[in-house]
Amino acid sequence: MNVDLVELLTHPAVILASIIGLDLLFGDPVYSWHPVRLIGNLISWFETKLRSIGLDGKFGGIILVLLLLFCAFVVCTGISHFLTRIHWSLSWLWSVYLGWSFLALRDLLVHAKHVAEAMETENLSEAKRQVGMLVGRDTKLMDLPACGRATVESVSENLNDGVMAPLLFFVFLEYRECCYLKLSAHWIQWLVIKISAIRILAGAVQNLMIC
Repeated sequence: MNVDLVELLTHPAVILASIIGLDLLFGDPVYSWHPVRLIGNLISWFETKLRSIGLDGKFGGIILVLLLLFCAFVVCTGISHFLTRIHWSLSWLWSVYLGWSFLALRDLLVHAKHVAEAMETENLSEAKRQVGMLVGRDTKLMDLPACGRATVESVSENLNDGVMAPLLFFVFLEYRECCYLKLSAHWIQWLVIKISAIRILAGAVQNLMIC
């Protein structure tokens, strides 16, 4: 039976298996040009520009979200189409690269395991240090049970955003749209956390998420 190599490699199941395999083997890649870091830098840049012209209210929040979604669409689809015109394998690598960058199963499990190991040896200082790599809250006043609760909460929250969401988008959508929606989800979640002190702006983002 003849098997078309291109058709086999570009099958969603093969792409998904490649992404999960890379994540389980190597974890989340760490480097300065990581897509999530670029997302954070872009949000900060847009936020600064909008604030400088007085758009820091509800209307500014709406513009910020729309700009981010537009950039996600242009970058993801533009690069994918460009690489496809050169060779299908480059577009395939791009899809796998994005999927690998947004899936964070191994790192999530490794960080949780480090906390569990510190708790087993009753090493409070190490447990708080490891918890600090999972949560954004102050860990100075935490005891061992609090470290455990914080770890469970963080794993539950990040399992949704870092594992279930990208896999769900992949199953129900083409992978290019999956990358676009995953970028959007990361941006909006970052916005809600980063700008939570500004109630009007955060409210605008949350209203868009509900719509």
